[in-house]
Amino acid sequence: MDLRKWRTNSSELNQRLKNLNFEVDEHKESLNTLITSKVLGVGWNEKSDTFYFDSSDLGTFLSKRINTKRYLLQAAGRLFDPVGFIGPYTIRIKCLIQEIWCLGLDWDAKLPKHLEVSWNKWCNEIHYLSEIKIPRYYFQNFLPLNATTIQLHCFSDASKKANGTVAYLRIELNDGNIISSFVASKGRVAPLKALLIPRLELMGALLSARLSDKIATALILPVSRFYWTDSSITCYWIKGDFNKHKVFVKNRIKEIQKLSDPKEWRHCKGKDNPADLISRGLPLNDLKNNKIWWHGPKWLTMKQTEWPLFSEPIAETEINNDKLELKKSINVNTAVEKRQIENNLISRYSSFSKLIRISALCLRFIYNCKVNPVLRKIDCISASEFDHVTKVLVKQVQLNEFLTEIKCLKNGQPILKGSKISSLNVFLDEDEILRVGGRLKHSTLSEFQKHQMMLPKAHHLTDLIIEYYHKKSLHSGLQTTLYLIRQFYWIPSGQNRVRRILNKCITCFRTKTQTINQMMGDLPRDRIVPSRPFEKVGLDYAGPIITKPNLKRSRATLKSYIAIFICFSTKATHLEVVSDLTTEAFLACLRRFIARRSKPSVIWSDNATNFKGARNILNEWNEIC
Repeated sequence: MDLRKWRTNSSELNQRLKNLNFEVDEHKESLNTLITSKVLGVGWNEKSDTFYFDSSDLGTFLSKRINTKRYLLQAAGRLFDPVGFIGPYTIRIKCLIQEIWCLGLDWDAKLPKHLEVSWNKWCNEIHYLSEIKIPRYYFQNFLPLNATTIQLHCFSDASKKANGTVAYLRIELNDGNIISSFVASKGRVAPLKALLIPRLELMGALLSARLSDKIATALILPVSRFYWTDSSITCYWIKGDFNKHKVFVKNRIKEIQKLSDPKEWRHCKGKDNPADLISRGLPLNDLKNNKIWWHGPKWLTMKQTEWPLFSEPIAETEINNDKLELKKSINVNTAVEKRQIENNLISRYSSFSKLIRISALCLRFIYNCKVNPVLRKIDCISASEFDHVTKVLVKQVQLNEFLTEIKCLKNGQPILKGSKISSLNVFLDEDEILRVGGRLKHSTLSEFQKHQMMLPKAHHLTDLIIEYYHKKSLHSGLQTTLYLIRQFYWIPSGQNRVRRILNKCITCFRTKTQTINQMMGDLPRDRIVPSRPFEKVGLDYAGPIITKPNLKRSRATLKSYIAIFICFSTKATHLEVVSDLTTEAFLACLRRFIARRSKPSVIWSDNATNFKGARNILNEWNEIC
């Protein structure tokens, strides 16, 4: 995006922008008014080229103040200081807000006496705000080309109430003059959870590293960085190894070392640390003319060779181990077997293909280390190497799960009857791999298909192999997956194990169609209210049934049907033979039913034509009678 509207206090630049057809915001200066504008929410006096704060509106607002939490938060929100020019002043109201919040006061409740005193004192200083003028230009009256070296100095400090950082730009000019200009500051209240001062100092140092990184990124000029802290323990932490400290300290040291070079951190005295002002707060009338805040310590404007020699951070032996927050180290001597290494390798991966590939690379590396460099293998992993790795892993798993059975077979003894694989007629092949026997000796199948390698039912390698063949067959069902596995492996109770693994497959779960269960309606009243037998019945035909018209040896046959009457109350069943599907045949059947069971009050049936015809005839007789 190209900027189209400009505001500058340079008449020459204004004219150049006009010639380029840019829109220039111009204000005519009068005797009674100053040329001012806002830059990122802060006032800018174009004539003096300084930043300022307009406190008139805030002063009017505070003159009508009410000593409540709601009014205090409204006042704090009206003071906008993104650069941190008045950090020691704003940190006081932040600490006050934290104290009020900890007391749990209501929004419109009156403040306690001690907080009301601090609040009124802060409000009474607001008229000093308009007296603070901050130069916008770091180089004062010089050009950047006149600078020989440019340094960024960041100071950090912390107290029990707050921690903060302040940054200065130190510029050495060609004529030997040295300028130190305020750049920015950042302050934060201390966490509600009580922390030791060294931890708070470390949080201030982290704030310093973050601020320095942002400033150096924004400046186009090459800048060398310096970091200052008055905490010896913080210096020791930053210059050391972060891995030996506790998690809280470790994480912050790690970020500091990522944003800055530990060699750039130095130790200074507390009285020369301007960040002490932002960690403890300062009244506005003292802040406006405070040289250490606006320009840093005096030695910052001296040559580097004339800087006072400060004490180096104290050695580790002179610091209490509790303050260092070192992790407790425990020495454990373990003897790792070859079998344990292979087991760890199997349990590390969740994919059979990846396990085979990594294991093949490991075996090739071992092979290349042993042989002459001329004979080393450097091409892609071959299929024979993959087969060899698979046998090695299966053999290792068998040694863990079937050790007793393998020992019996090696000693020529029969396998114990209590073994789960005693009925499988297992044997050891030439590679000492446990294989399943069988009755396929004369089959034309290959040996590894006739005698599959044994796998334990519950093992990580078994699960990986099942998942591999399930995905290889495009997420096929139980029988297909089990068939593919049994081409090479035999798993006891394999069907149950495969079913269990397939039920965990996310892809199959997502693609499996979930049918909606139909919500059944309420049962009719006749089905659930008790009544005498066959008072309310259901009717339907069963058939046709092929019957003979007589007992003679005739080939003629007829289609007959069975009328089924079911009592809704007792579920008793009555059967009647019907010669055909006509209405007359049904009426004859109904007459026989009534003669045997008495007349029902309700008959339920489907819409068959014979039933509908019988209904019409019965309705006509009912009208006649």
